Amino acid sequence: MPSSQTPLQVMHKAEKKYKIGKVNIDNVITLSGVISQIFDNALTEPTFNEMYANFCFHLAAELPDLSIENEKITFKRLLLNKCHVEFERGEREEEEANKADEESEAKLSEGEREEKRLRARRRMIGNIRLIGELYKKIMLTERIMHRCINKLLGQYQNPDEEDVEALCKSMSTIGEIIDHPKAKEYMDAYFDLMAQFSKNMKLYSRVRFMLKDAIDLRKNKWQQRKKVEGPKKIDEVHRDAAQERHMQASRLARAPSIGTSVRRSPSIEFVPSGLNVLSSPSSHMRGFRAVPSQLRGYGSHDARLEERHFFDNMTMSVPLPERTPWR
Repeated sequence: MPSSQTPLQVMHKAEKKYKIGKVNIDNVITLSGVISQIFDNALTEPTFNEMYANFCFHLAAELPDLSIENEKITFKRLLLNKCHVEFERGEREEEEANKADEESEAKLSEGEREEKRLRARRRMIGNIRLIGELYKKIMLTERIMHRCINKLLGQYQNPDEEDVEALCKSMSTIGEIIDHPKAKEYMDAYFDLMAQFSKNMKLYSRVRFMLKDAIDLRKNKWQQRKKVEGPKKIDEVHRDAAQERHMQASRLARAPSIGTSVRRSPSIEFVPSGLNVLSSPSSHMRGFRAVPSQLRGYGSHDARLEERHFFDNMTMSVPLPERTPWR
């Protein structure tokens, strides 16, 4: 077990790992590569997401702005790009995993198919948890968080335990920030569903208690019952990570079981009663400019895409303010 270290010490180690200050980050390709490495580690080690978000916040302040064809490219813009790419990748991998069930049932065992699905699901959930931590640092917009919550509520007729856990953790992380009068209709609808989940006996009691705790937290005006002691030290984070790996292994061992179906039903886009139907994700992808040649092969995304397009497939009758002005 490593010795106790503060999050700041861990961040300094991360700086050394990525050679920040030694590698000359003077072009978009290098910066995109750094962001990709950070994401790969963050999504495989979700327990460290708060540290990675702090690291990104630090980098955003330290790294210079770049440009392509006289357009300013910032660390935040590339970071948002990466969040979008990872979100779409997660949805695509889930679809491919479900499709593989139908095409290769004879080739893969039931356990192997479930492991493939869970791997894709964990990466998606890791991305959502990282997005929540980045949002707390005022690095992403509020619309992204509602898109993530919508994703976690997508299986509300047959809730997935990992989705529900991620939902509860997200609410405890950013609930106080997004729970404001203009978003009340959405928040009320989210918590109505969470109340239904908390009575769903198909979910394990531990998950139902997490839901009840999240509901109580909102009722208590987001004031934690127990005093938060501050950032965890590295040995505490490692212990939590080991516990999380143990729980994931337990889920896989008992799959297929109630609450984690072998073949997930098609995701149902969640819309609070009386609100507009969600539009197709592709409807907001029109008008994107071509990928600059400098960026091809690095996630195939355009660093110049306007941030307002990302995660903009929710038609909201309730105006949700953008917390971070990008211009």
